[in-house]
Amino acid sequence: MNSHYTLLTDLIEKAVKISQECVIQVNCGDFEALDSLIKKREKIISVICTVHERLTLEQTSLKNIGQKEDAALYNNQLNLLMNKISEFDDFIVASLDEEKNKTQIEIAKTFKNKENLKGYNLNCLK
Repeated sequence: MNSHYTLLTDLIEKAVKISQECVIQVNCGDFEALDSLIKKREKIISVICTVHERLTLEQTSLKNIGQKEDAALYNNQLNLLMNKISEFDDFIVASLDEEKNKTQIEIAKTFKNKENLKGYNLNCLK
């Protein structure tokens, strides 16, 4: 069971690091790099879910109270890391929403300017 815990911890730490990198990319405005990082993190989280399911099955078969307490403590630590990832995600989503709103305003201004210039014949200006 220790190897599962080690694997799960390593994967979650990688997911946290990738989430931190995502925040950096959002702050730099590099949304293409953000997309690839999020896809990479999704794959890691998928593996995390699989390993966690196996650990949950193993924990139900534990008979030693000390082992059960260790498993509960470990689960609490993992939950803290997952909450950290969730905080990063909240920041990323808020930043992306802000960027989306800026883009929508820019598109609306461009469209309005195009409509305002539609009636003018710019070739006849002196």
